[in-house]
Amino acid sequence: MNDAYDNVSVLRPRPTAEMATDITVRVAEKVPLFTRHTLASYLNVHVNTIDRLVKRGEIVAYRVVGKLRFYPEDVEQYVRAHRQVD
Repeated sequence: MNDAYDNVSVLRPRPTAEMATDITVRVAEKVPLFTRHTLASYLNVHVNTIDRLVKRGEIVAYRVVGKLRFYPEDVEQYVRAHRQVD
């Protein structure tokens, strides 16, 4: 009856104080994200264009509390991929 619990405890032993000393915690760097409106202003396009790009999957977007957000790295990748050289 306890076989399932025993298997779990073997796979993941309970943490001890000795294990905690080996853990290093790094604070994540806070990166400012674009909103739909700030991205539209940055790219000099209309907000509806941003919505279309997201819908077509051409630019990566993330939902944060139900609102779209964009990482600057993803935006730069999109810009580099769609650069036209004359």
